[in-house]
Amino acid sequence: MDDFSGRLMEIIKAIEGLKPGDLIRLVWHDASHTSRDSSIAPRFYVTKKEAVGSFGGCKKDPASPMLYIILITEKTDGEPTEYDSIPLGCVEEIATMKSHKTTLKAEKKERKEGGIVKTVFVVQKMAMA
Repeated sequence: MDDFSGRLMEIIKAIEGLKPGDLIRLVWHDASHTSRDSSIAPRFYVTKKEAVGSFGGCKKDPASPMLYIILITEKTDGEPTEYDSIPLGCVEEIATMKSHKTTLKAEKKERKEGGIVKTVFVVQKMAMA
């Protein structure tokens, strides 16, 4: 088994242990576009990215066998509003962040007790005489 196949198997095993909402850190390789450089050097074509977010599951492309990891990076009022979809074959590393579970428990407790308050500031321009 080559390095790519072995890494892919490790990523699949890590995903199998995840539940939606688990906080994870992903490292993956993204596509890049370069112009006016004929050297084709790694500094131009290797574009490694890293992001932290909630595991949103794995989704299949309906038109191909391609699988995507969904990484929810922002929620508004408890609903996902921004996410990354990353092809499984592009993922280099996946790590769970266990401390997030403790934070979620505290947040749920505060919601039950009514401790979370949303503060809104409104800025208005006023004419000065």
